[in-house]
Amino acid sequence: MSVDSPREWLMPPEPFEGTVTIEGHDMPLSLEVAIDLAGELVFDIDPIPASANNEWLVLSNVGDLGEYAPNLRLDVHSKDGSKKLSSETVYIVRHRSKISAECVKLHIGITAHRACVITKPKKHTNHPMVISHLVGFGLLGRGFTLPTELGELRIFGNPPPQKGEISGRIALISNDKHNQDDNWRAKAKKLVERVRIILGFARGTPLRSPMVDFFHGDKVYVEFNKNTPPTFGMLPPFREYTSHLKPLVKSLISSIESMDEEKWVGITMAINMLTERSHYDELSLIIRTTAIEVLLKKVFCIKAGSLKEKIINAFKQGKIEHELIEEKEIGRVTDKRKEIIHHAFGVSNDREADDLRETLRIATEIVVVMVLSAIGFSGEYWCYIGKAHRRRFPPVPSSNTQE
Repeated sequence: MSVDSPREWLMPPEPFEGTVTIEGHDMPLSLEVAIDLAGELVFDIDPIPASANNEWLVLSNVGDLGEYAPNLRLDVHSKDGSKKLSSETVYIVRHRSKISAECVKLHIGITAHRACVITKPKKHTNHPMVISHLVGFGLLGRGFTLPTELGELRIFGNPPPQKGEISGRIALISNDKHNQDDNWRAKAKKLVERVRIILGFARGTPLRSPMVDFFHGDKVYVEFNKNTPPTFGMLPPFREYTSHLKPLVKSLISSIESMDEEKWVGITMAINMLTERSHYDELSLIIRTTAIEVLLKKVFCIKAGSLKEKIINAFKQGKIEHELIEEKEIGRVTDKRKEIIHHAFGVSNDREADDLRETLRIATEIVVVMVLSAIGFSGEYWCYIGKAHRRRFPPVPSSNTQE
């Protein structure tokens, strides 16, 4: 994609120069680099005059028609010296030779799946800071701030988010301006990553973070991760209001101190399964019940008994009242799972299709309340069993309101 095309940029096109190394061969590059509104690095490389030093590329098929080029490294810097870009996960996406009366020129295009740009902040910051840029996250109302052991957590979002563009940010700012602890950055990135995952759970879809900034003194380290586009996985248990999301994130922060890594891995796996999209309701139900089994094993440490018995025991352990999901509804999910596993996919009429969709909503609700229990959440969320309605967790009988 040419950076000359008319569009808006997070970082406008800027001239860079340096080298690209492919299978041990170095080639000088002159190019323009930009960052688009989706947080993606965009490269426009000047044609390279063919010479004896690079005829190996003319004769090879490396990168032809978008093939992966192994052992490829990009190392370039802006001509004014203010920015440096390096990446070892680079792909050649275009490669062709063009013969003219003057010479043979090589035309290559590249994309970096992981890269780091070191630059300078627009103004000096006294406190180390990590910022995760989010695609697809909107927030109705003002952003919110929460205290943590590592510093002040700030969450922002622009309503409504434009498809494929950065629309929200999670920032963590150190309390100590003299913080030189190398571990702070790693701990801060881990916390920010957990907040990103729980916000994706809240919105029912994985949230991409193509850019993560680390501010420290007179330098900014910008890490790029090229991810697949997010897919809509389920109806969101939380709306995009500050008043809805703040209690959820606050619960997560409060639970992190007592949560071991194995437990968080289980929560993350379950959320990823919950927000995974499938075109078949039968497969979606199998994925949901697998998420339940992951939570039972890694979070609630329950291994004995049938799936129904284990869910009931987890509800007792997590103090999840049967007012939310009755035993007969749990049995409905586990029975349908057995039916799908031991028989063929497919429904024969609309009544069966409606029954399967409602069973899927119950399975989704089981995962949602187990996650809320695991992080010690207290507040309102949205349930889609029957009609969409708000529910209180832990439940208060008088608080349920139907839409």
